[in-house]
Amino acid sequence: MNGERLRVAREACWLTQADLAKRSGIPASTISKIEKGMYGQTADGFVGKFAAALGMPPSYFSNDPMPDVPDGRFRKQARASAKLQKSVIAHSKQIAAVMDQADRRYRILKPTFAPLENGTDLSKTGELANYLRKALGLGTSGPVSNMTRACERAGIAVVNVPLFENRESARGSEDERVFSGFSTWPGMGFGSTSRPIVLLSSSLPGGVQRASLAHELAHIYIHTRNTDVDVREAERQAWMVGGDVLLPEGDARDMLDGAPVTLDRLRMVKARYGVTVKFLITYCSRHGIVSEKRATSLHKQYSSRKWGVQEPVTVARESSQLFPKVLMRMRADGIDVGMNELDVAHLCAEIANAKVRQRTQGKVLSLK
Repeated sequence: MNGERLRVAREACWLTQADLAKRSGIPASTISKIEKGMYGQTADGFVGKFAAALGMPPSYFSNDPMPDVPDGRFRKQARASAKLQKSVIAHSKQIAAVMDQADRRYRILKPTFAPLENGTDLSKTGELANYLRKALGLGTSGPVSNMTRACERAGIAVVNVPLFENRESARGSEDERVFSGFSTWPGMGFGSTSRPIVLLSSSLPGGVQRASLAHELAHIYIHTRNTDVDVREAERQAWMVGGDVLLPEGDARDMLDGAPVTLDRLRMVKARYGVTVKFLITYCSRHGIVSEKRATSLHKQYSSRKWGVQEPVTVARESSQLFPKVLMRMRADGIDVGMNELDVAHLCAEIANAKVRQRTQGKVLSLK
């Protein structure tokens, strides 16, 4: 039995060792020793109880090592709990393991870009955004009709992970309001089993979801290898590049230059480009389209209209397809998926209504 796999499954479920002890009937001290690799094969007798307690297939607890997943980047507020962060990282390891297995069995689109080399000039954010738009199959201008699908076609596993839906201890918690996304690139580049992974909270509104995905895409491209960039500067770079992927600066100036920028004008931009008005106020300030004084005024008007509670113009949430299709195909082929059963059901439900066939054809997923 692999102790790391036990720890990852436990942390994905938001459980402490004491929590798992209550669920499984196995003492916390024993769980601690198993996770540290101090039990060896004698721990195999506990597999059934752990599988039932964690909603995992027994085969998950094999001795195969988990993939090496870099620390990655979090899009979260500072008050996010340690449990949340551990759960996100644990999910990323499970997803990486599933994708690694799927990449060896099926023909799945490979990444269309490589991470920037260390030491690359990161100051020309508009050029970096143009490169990413090209990698996503987009032109240098115009809206991104579906950001999730564009990223999946570029070989990125985008997962709207149900961090909170299936966790009674997490549902409605502060964590649900402070976490947006996480990104990492196991293998750090091109390779037969190397692809970027982006985890997004499945509870994000559509506009926030799209901006968070663009932000994580920029992190993957810029900071996978450029790891020595100051955290605040890295966030600024990702914000600028991700923002220009969703809304090229030239497009923004064509729509907004020549007349005062108002909330009503920003609302029209939102309807076309699928980003929030709050995002647009910051975007305009950072690109010099409005002054800091005007941006402050717009934020105050935004607050007085209570748009922070509900903005006008609904941006539809996007569903991921690549990872759910992989899960459905593996299950159809009788392969155990190393994830919690409720998580798998939730993810597969994203495309169940689209009547996706289990034997998927086309360019996204097919047999070798």
